[in-house]
Amino acid sequence: MFDEMYTWLEEYSGTSYDFKEAIMEIDGNQPFLSPFNWRISIGLILDQLDDAMDVIDEYWKALPDTLPNRKDFKRILAEHTLRQIVNNVNGVCKQLNIDPPDIHTVDELREAVITLCELLDMLINHPIDEILKNDLYTEHEENNDDSFSEILDVQKQDMTQLSFNVNAIRQAYYEGLDEEDEVE
Repeated sequence: MFDEMYTWLEEYSGTSYDFKEAIMEIDGNQPFLSPFNWRISIGLILDQLDDAMDVIDEYWKALPDTLPNRKDFKRILAEHTLRQIVNNVNGVCKQLNIDPPDIHTVDELREAVITLCELLDMLINHPIDEILKNDLYTEHEENNDDSFSEILDVQKQDMTQLSFNVNAIRQAYYEGLDEEDEVE
């Protein structure tokens, strides 16, 4: 059914709204390699989802009987796409070994993605001794409404383990690339 929905959206908008490829791009190690690109990719998916809702609202009278009605079409498309993004965010949290945030709205999803991006960016770009010595965690919390602790339930004492986890994920990824190069 999703293929038919995506085809109808493209037919009436001239734009592809098949989110499968975009969702695949945010999976895996992307958040640990380029948190900024991961965040931007999710933002683009959410923006495109909004655009798709506008297309449905504008052309709903042209929906064929084989597709759900306007309300159900929007609900199905939004639930499916948002569930995949939330699953991705939860997967990142699982890899970090932290509890996933409670996400009930698109705004909470955006907030969680931004906060995870900031956390990953800090852990990737600063060695743990620099984070601790310069108190980067506390500085971030003071400047960002305690987002690490409030949204992700990450405390200052968690930073050492999180740094280890991120470094291990990145190292495994790059070692895998080296092994692929050796096989070729």
